[in-house]
Amino acid sequence: MDKTQWTRRVSTHLTLIAVVLLGVSALVGAANLWAFEELEHDAALEILGCGRAGGGDECRELGRLHLERLHSLHYLFICLSLTAYGLVIWLAINVHKRVKALTELAQRLARGEAIEPVLLRGADEFAAVGRSLDSAVSSLARQHAEEREQLGERIETLVSMNRALTGRASASKLDVSPKAVTGSSIPPAISASGRFAVASPASNEPPQLGHILLVDDEPEVLRGFARILTARGHQVTTASRGEEAMAKLSVGHFDVLVSDIAMPDMDGIELLREVRRRDLLIPVILATGQPAVKTAAEAVEMGAFQYLIKPIRKDNLCQAVEHAIRMHHMARAKQEASELLGQSAALGGDRAGLEASFDRTLDTLWMAYQPIVDVRAHTLYAYESLLRSNEPALPHPGAVLDAAERLDRLEVLGRAIRSKAATEVAKATAVPLLFVNLHVRDLLDPDLVSPDAPLSKIANRVVLEITERSSLEDVRDARKRVAALREMGFRIAVDDMGAGYAGLSSFALLEPEVVKLDMSLIRDVHKNATKSKVVRSMTELSKGMGIEVVAEGVETAEERDTLIELGCDLLQGYLFAKPAKAFPDVDWGDLGSLSAGAAQPRASAV
Repeated sequence: MDKTQWTRRVSTHLTLIAVVLLGVSALVGAANLWAFEELEHDAALEILGCGRAGGGDECRELGRLHLERLHSLHYLFICLSLTAYGLVIWLAINVHKRVKALTELAQRLARGEAIEPVLLRGADEFAAVGRSLDSAVSSLARQHAEEREQLGERIETLVSMNRALTGRASASKLDVSPKAVTGSSIPPAISASGRFAVASPASNEPPQLGHILLVDDEPEVLRGFARILTARGHQVTTASRGEEAMAKLSVGHFDVLVSDIAMPDMDGIELLREVRRRDLLIPVILATGQPAVKTAAEAVEMGAFQYLIKPIRKDNLCQAVEHAIRMHHMARAKQEASELLGQSAALGGDRAGLEASFDRTLDTLWMAYQPIVDVRAHTLYAYESLLRSNEPALPHPGAVLDAAERLDRLEVLGRAIRSKAATEVAKATAVPLLFVNLHVRDLLDPDLVSPDAPLSKIANRVVLEITERSSLEDVRDARKRVAALREMGFRIAVDDMGAGYAGLSSFALLEPEVVKLDMSLIRDVHKNATKSKVVRSMTELSKGMGIEVVAEGVETAEERDTLIELGCDLLQGYLFAKPAKAFPDVDWGDLGSLSAGAAQPRASAV
């Protein structure tokens, strides 16, 4: 506070005190005058009435009484007045002392003297207040340090989760030295280094140049970043909005995208999500002037390459961009190597990319069907529906299921599969039975038991396959749920029998009408005596309980003939037909031929 402000404040306080003192004096005087006038009026009326009555002893007594009252009131008013004036004088003296103390303090401060702390209530009280303030400051400092440490731990956890989700080995540690808690900001003087720390290129290494797309709704920031990167030798394209950036991405090739988070219409997180729908490999660097745990968590979850806090130092910006360019080139090289070796494209390196791939999978989802035949009766027994998609990033059912589990979208996938299979089979009267694979968690989906679901409408023609590779322990009331499905007309099959969980807990819980022996037992069964004994034993035990047995993965005539000898006559595999769109014909080989259109349903105990 400067001298002028201090003088104005003191003057204001003195003026208020003076007004209060004058007000108190005026109120005391007015009260005295009003009370005296009232008493004088009453006394005069009584005395006048008595005089008109003729006087006498009563009037004399009344006169003495009023005289005593007036004397008493006079003394009372004098005492009250003295008390009020004494209070006013006491207040004035105290105010004078405090003003004098403040004046002396101000004079010493103006001369630059070192002074002891003095307050109007005394040095001891000031010292106590000072100690309280010191304690509060220390407590806040400790709290800030704890929050900073907790933030670091939370970000470390998020980074670990992201690494586990994406398999990206370069996910790195966050430098949280100046980080803020949710809803608070970081002082600009210390925020430039706040970022997801990654290995920086050596200072003597030439810069890795590339084409950079900068996105920021603040023109000054956009021009500043562009000047820095252009001076470094990079080709820079700018956009002031997310929609503009997406338009430029659709017509150009970029090595790195650097975007602000807080932008109108489409923010940086939304932009990252949209970018991943088109390009799974381009690194995205997000920048913000208002860091918070929420935005940092979203950036990690969505696969941001780095998270920079404004203001960003020139060298930090260049290092981040050039390291991202190197990683982008490496990712492209790995993709080309995978394509050269005939392998599928790598799964998106972040959640946004995985979501984009999964959405495209749902859009291109189709069902393949493989027949199950009764070789003894030479009839078609059923078709099994198998998931297929044209999405190169998720080229096989295992990859699709893995993505659905990671994204917690198994329910969406299961409903899409069941709906598509039911729609196609409902039109094909020549298909006696349809085997539909269920994930264990599909048992928890209320749509599975809904009478309005497409699959429920053909429940008497459907066998639900539940793999032995999955545990039913996490499904509450599994037995009750399976019983409800049977009441609707569904039948139950245990898939991959012999390759899943040891013991018969799932088998006993499901009480299936059909078991499907895993192809690992069937492969080369004609060459392996142990496999033959196991298949024979499982077939005989199952049939003894009224359960039908299907052998999967039959590829050779020798395997077929051995299985028939072992008592297993329901077979499925490439020997009869590869999975194909609805509905492939059966190739009976040396047993003859039968098309799906001419197939006769097999009389089944199921």
